[in-house]
Amino acid sequence: GGGERGGLLGRMALGNGRMNGIGRGGYGATGGEGRADVEQGSSTESGPSWWELLQLVLPYCWPKTLWLQACLGTSLLFTVLAKGAGLLTPLMLKYAVDGLAAPRLAPDAGSTPLGAVADPATAEIVILAVCGYAVARFLVSLFGEIKSTAWQQVSLSTTRQFSTSTFQHLHALSLSYHLKRKTGEVLRVMDRGVAS
Repeated sequence: GGGERGGLLGRMALGNGRMNGIGRGGYGATGGEGRADVEQGSSTESGPSWWELLQLVLPYCWPKTLWLQACLGTSLLFTVLAKGAGLLTPLMLKYAVDGLAAPRLAPDAGSTPLGAVADPATAEIVILAVCGYAVARFLVSLFGEIKSTAWQQVSLSTTRQFSTSTFQHLHALSLSYHLKRKTGEVLRVMDRGVAS
């Protein structure tokens, strides 16, 4: 359960040699002292510290390729633009409502019997505010979609890297580790960890 997950993260964060499955017994050590100290230590230790976890996760926070860095920058830019357009929508609605609530001119003798008519300048402001509201709502949706598309590239790449690293670590563990645990349970814990 939770001890196995903490133990896996703890073993991954112990250092370069042990993170790659190379203890004193080397790769594929079958119960030698190279893996026994790590497996026994995981049950008594409380797990890795926050600093060790940060060192483990930090390389995955910034993409390595220029394309993914551009996607990340685009995603952050369009996040800010979407929030800015989201701030404009209530302002446009305010101008439209204020324009509709503005004092009206007295009707002319030959005007329609609908009562007072709005000042032409006020009517123009109301129409522009309603159009601005519609454009701002559209921009919020558009910027959100662009942000999601750009972020999806970064997210998939990071998930792939983390999944591959975890799978390599799992394969580098000793035979005794795999014989003592159910394969389906280990894979389920790994999938949950990668998905989170």
